[in-house]
Amino acid sequence: MLAALCDDDRSFVAEIYECHKNKIYAIAIGILHNEHDAGEALQETMIQIINNIDAFRESNKDELKNRLMILTNTIARNVAINIYRRKQTKQKYEGEMFYKSDDDDILPLDVEDTSSNTEETVISNEEYRHVRDALLRISSDLADAVNLVYYCGLSCAEAAKLVGISDSAMRNRIFQAKKKLREILREEFGE
Repeated sequence: MLAALCDDDRSFVAEIYECHKNKIYAIAIGILHNEHDAGEALQETMIQIINNIDAFRESNKDELKNRLMILTNTIARNVAINIYRRKQTKQKYEGEMFYKSDDDDILPLDVEDTSSNTEETVISNEEYRHVRDALLRISSDLADAVNLVYYCGLSCAEAAKLVGISDSAMRNRIFQAKKKLREILREEFGE
């Protein structure tokens, strides 16, 4: 499959692999608890990346590194979950707005701040924390949909293709996620 790519795409895929292979493997091992299955998940993730190379190429700008990381991590997580379901084992995994470091610490993704003053920055960070916390309280399928469409800026069709579901199923996940997030945030703020 790699041989069918042009030289630029081959080097681009190789660069993604070198930059993200450890994170992809860590996500897979965290879900699967099996080195062989994690290796399989790494291979399947790279195949998904090759099949969706255009979405990744658009993400390879310096200011969009988080988008590339989220796309890669989401595909890796979904591939590992599919393998997990095939193997019928159990594992809990974190929401998309966090990642597990090499030291097993749960860390938030870096989000670039575009606010112009301190007050806006504080309000923006506080709103981000509330939404991030609410995303952790909904199912990972719904959180993944929100992250892909609203944070990464993919269309529902693009996100559905990456996750391996129909466009209408992705739109339904977005609808359900927004509904649940609204409920959680209303509970929290009493509005």
